[in-house]
Parts: sequence; structure tokens; C-alpha cells
Amino acid sequence: MALSYIYAQKHFNEQAREKALEMLLDIRAAFDEMVMELDWMDVGTRARAHRKLHAMRPFVGFPDWITNPKELDKFYKGVEVIDGKLFATFLKLTDVAMKKSFNNLREKPDRSRWISTGTTVNAFYSAILNSVTFPAGILHPPFYGNGLEYV
Repeated sequence: MALSYIYAQKHFNEQAREKALEMLLDIRAAFDEMVMELDWMDVGTRARAHRKLHAMRPFVGFPDWITNPKELDKFYKGVEVIDGKLFATFLKLTDVAMKKSFNNLREKPDRSRWISTGTTVNAFYSAILNSVTFPAGILHPPFYGNGLEYV
């Protein structure tokens, strides 16, 4: 997440987030219109699809909390950086991440949780969280931008 913070500062801005969110909302509206016209779905199923679609949470760019140094420190609590030992530090990071993952199994899913970092060059849909995630990493050419988002 610390890399996401640095990346977001240098390569992403609020205008890019707003344009991408607008695109996502346009896609959602078009999909909703398409679903409402399907003749093979009964009225109840279309209504449930409509509700689920409008309950879907869009995540664009990066989590807001990564711009807060205190929150970043909290995220990395328990991580030990070993000077001159990259692999040992990597193992410590992996250990802390796995412990967090196992602890999350005991808790109700956090619907505001991002399922990737802001530097990821991919997009995701989570059925469990009913969310779509478009990290800042994918919101650049050749996947997005150069005016092509409105084609």
C-alpha cells in the first residue's frame, strides 16, 4: 500500500478518479437497461438483479486511507524491515499479511475493503463484497485514457 501512495501522488488525481467513476456509472446504467429488457427473466428476477446492481460498490483509484501516514503506519504495524536483507523483510511482510488474512476469516466481510492495491494493472469484481475495483494502475493507456474512454 505504501507504493500505492507514492504512485497515486505522482500518476493519479481526483479528476481521473471522477472520470473513471462516471464511466463505471454509465456502464451500470447501460447494463441495468439491458437487464430490464431481457424477456427470459421474470419480473421478480429482474427486480433482484436491479437491486443487486444498484447495491454494487465502485472502488476507483486507491483507498482514501493510504494518503494518511498514520493509517499507513497502522497498516504496517508489526512489520519489521531488516536492513540489507530484502528476502527476510519480504518474509516478514508475508507473515504479517497472512496473519491479517486469517484474522479476517473470523470477521464479517468489510464491504468497504479494497481487494487490490492501487498499483495493480487489472480490474476486479467481487461477488462476496458485490463490488467492482478499478485501481489507479489500470486507469492509464493503453487500457484507459487518451480520450478513448468516451468512444
